[in-house]
Amino acid sequence: MAVEVVMPRLGWTATEGVLKEWLMPSGASVKPGDVLFAVEGDKAVEEIESLDGGILHIPPDAPQPGDTVPVGQLLAYILEDGEDPPAVSADRAFTRQVATEADMPAPGTVSTGADRSSAGQARPAISPRARKAALELGVDWTVLQGSGRTGRIVERDVRAAAAVRTSGIQSISPVARRLARELGVGMDELAKAFPKVRITVDMVQQLGAAAKLQEDAIPFTPTRQAIAANLTQSLARSAPVTLTTELNATELVRLRDHLKADARADVPTYNDLFLKISAHVLLDHPVMNATVLEGGVRMNEQVDIGLAVHTDRGLLVPVVRHVHQKNLGQIHADTTDLIDRARTGHLKGRDMQGSTFTLTNLGAMDVDHFTPILPVGHTAILGLGRITVKPMVMDEARQDIGVGHAMALSLVFDHKAVDGAPAARFLQRIKQFAERPYLWLTL
Repeated sequence: MAVEVVMPRLGWTATEGVLKEWLMPSGASVKPGDVLFAVEGDKAVEEIESLDGGILHIPPDAPQPGDTVPVGQLLAYILEDGEDPPAVSADRAFTRQVATEADMPAPGTVSTGADRSSAGQARPAISPRARKAALELGVDWTVLQGSGRTGRIVERDVRAAAAVRTSGIQSISPVARRLARELGVGMDELAKAFPKVRITVDMVQQLGAAAKLQEDAIPFTPTRQAIAANLTQSLARSAPVTLTTELNATELVRLRDHLKADARADVPTYNDLFLKISAHVLLDHPVMNATVLEGGVRMNEQVDIGLAVHTDRGLLVPVVRHVHQKNLGQIHADTTDLIDRARTGHLKGRDMQGSTFTLTNLGAMDVDHFTPILPVGHTAILGLGRITVKPMVMDEARQDIGVGHAMALSLVFDHKAVDGAPAARFLQRIKQFAERPYLWLTL
């Protein structure tokens, strides 16, 4: 019996994914656990394993690598040896998925054969959102003329067709109707803006100008949407407070210079150094390593620190695991691997889950102080500013002034979980460890 291979859901809110590549060809013999294909979700690329054994059959009209595919759409079959594939196209499988996600049509609506087409007759292109709207509203989208780019039917076209019946528009001139279609102005929009009047060309042009602005907008990528959702959720759930300080990083700079002079291949970056410093201090200030829940905090025994990485796809935060148990060489190896995979699109979803604290660095962009956004559930996040050479007090007791390396730190913490004084003491200890590396190198 043929087993369907469908687009998986990579997250609770995921509705689609990008088919990156098939890792086994059509006709290959597969067994449970074999990796069939790779899918790109909001932030990560996941390799999808087979749950069944048999012969992989990828239909000729199945989605191709690079296509954005709705969750649940048919991609291929796993057949028994000698079995013929079912006579069901990938497009029909997609229609079944839409009906499932929409929880069937609303009461009182009927299907008008939107997915029927005569043999050899090409149907117009339609977006997934428009197809779903057509199913819900009982609109035959195969007879519509699309107003999207390249003539694609978009959601507003479907809703305009349905609105003609229910909008309350008394009448609309043929010229105004044609202009509305050309400008992408829906009948429901016209009915709402100009109720119970005859729609004229001027009215259509008025709404068309606003629609054009929206049409020209560059849409958010899935990664950008995920970032926006996470940051908005963080601001809604936390009470963020920012503390800033400046430290003398001269000894920290000297430490790196000595390691570089030794011709080591694993010279730690400043990110690596602050990962190690933070891990030591978090062990002494466990509430800063806690996870903030709805009614309290969960204390974490492990120190797993997220490291913010800027990529062409947006900000990604892979996690360095068990930092408190690793030396600088191991931390450097971990961060080098994670940063490389983040920038080449090879991070897995699990690589960005489970952090207890986060480090973000804008020093390379000449930023001093800034306000990082708390990840959801975190007690704190530490921002690293640039290191600059400038006159400063080198010895407060002797009031000696010299030239040193100044560095700015920005700590954002959730006041729901911790008060200002404990957070300030945590930041103070970070500063002490950075100014005097021997305090933690000997631990």
